[in-house]
Amino acid sequence: MELWRAVLVWVAVLQSVVATKVLFLGPVSSRSHKNFYMGIVNALADDDIQVTMVSSFKPSKVRENVREVVLTGVELTDIFPNMFTSRTMSGPLTVMKVMPGLCADALGKEEVQHLLKEDFDLVFLSVFMSDCFLSIVYQLKVPLIYVSPGGLMVQLPLIIGNPRFPSYDASAVLGFQHPMTFMQRTISTLTHVAMDFFFFYFFSPRMEAECRRRGLCPDNMPSFWEISSNASLVLINGFVTACIYSEKVLVIAAFIMTL
Repeated sequence: MELWRAVLVWVAVLQSVVATKVLFLGPVSSRSHKNFYMGIVNALADDDIQVTMVSSFKPSKVRENVREVVLTGVELTDIFPNMFTSRTMSGPLTVMKVMPGLCADALGKEEVQHLLKEDFDLVFLSVFMSDCFLSIVYQLKVPLIYVSPGGLMVQLPLIIGNPRFPSYDASAVLGFQHPMTFMQRTISTLTHVAMDFFFFYFFSPRMEAECRRRGLCPDNMPSFWEISSNASLVLINGFVTACIYSEKVLVIAAFIMTL
């Protein structure tokens, strides 16, 4: 039943952007993230939609209706620690520490700023550490669709008003298996609260402040929170679980794998 809902909503998304130009922003991501994004990009391109894809990885092949803008010097692999030899949380903590500056570096690239001179009808924006690119969304004055390569990532539940119950729906970062013990449920809940606090009171404000300091966010631009709260839809990479999803959330991993 959920798969049919995914198909119907996805068809509606495609129909709403027929014969338009779409901008897909995945500026600072991993290779696996881009693989997920390309499933969406290819589906749009197959429907004769012109897609401009911004990422830090060179395209594996050239395909019709897709133009790729490759950003250099902002590769996530250069800063991410080895997950096999480092501690569980060292990767996320390292990324959060350097991302405000790295995101601003990507946003300030000449090839990115030139996109503001073009006309687009819709923006897909990766939710992964790309908050400063909300400046592009604001300046283009077009609808926003968030894309999450890792399920309902930290900020999404509050931004889109989707309930999250970490006592039984633990973050993948923790590596807990179902059924969780009482201690694991407690750790998951406290971690979720701590990550929410860290993101909304430390990480996101730092990224917005850096964007404004460099003049990449217009002085009259609303806060990141206000812009992101107006997202029309969220596409997430995952499979249907016991988690409750609102009407703005579409789980598409199983669907994309069949394309």
